[in-house]
Amino acid sequence: MCSPPFYVQAAIKGRDMMSEAILTDNLPLVLAVWAIIYIADYYGTLYTARLYQAYGREYISFGGSLELNPQFQHDIDRLRAFSPRFFLHLVLSLASILFMWLLCAISESIWFFALFVGYLMLPETVMLIRHLRNLVLFTMAKRPGALVGRIEYSRPVALMQSATEMLGFALLFLFLFAVTRSWFILGGAFGCAMAGLRHSMWARKST
Repeated sequence: MCSPPFYVQAAIKGRDMMSEAILTDNLPLVLAVWAIIYIADYYGTLYTARLYQAYGREYISFGGSLELNPQFQHDIDRLRAFSPRFFLHLVLSLASILFMWLLCAISESIWFFALFVGYLMLPETVMLIRHLRNLVLFTMAKRPGALVGRIEYSRPVALMQSATEMLGFALLFLFLFAVTRSWFILGGAFGCAMAGLRHSMWARKST
């Protein structure tokens, strides 16, 4: 297969660099979007956990906490609206974005900043989709007859389901990277793959 002419390749490269520059040129927006996504993840989990305890656990058991991350299970299980651990992680993550922005600005490696931001943000968007799905499920559980019977997942099964979902999104983002050549999307593929591997490791430890 013949490669595109040099001027087409230059145009594609210029477009890609422009898309990555959108991130590096709008650091306050990146920080704001990340804070919104990260806060929405915690409070989305908190709200669905509240619904689960009220309406869902009669029908579904996940072999433990609804929250999969051991660091936040204690706060989520107790429905804590204020979690010092969560806000510490939020501050540290914002600081890491700022640090990476400074480092990439000095080295003129805007592609790496896009990769890093995608690594953080896109797995969190997958988590928000999961919260939305649980929100619908546990809201429906309020209705008589909406859920019938009971299913109990062992903890390893619940974790492996999450791992499989994250690895599936990693493959999707990898395919999208092949089409778009976006470092942001490639970062999302890495982030989802790491989350999937982490959950599978937790599953093995919980057996």
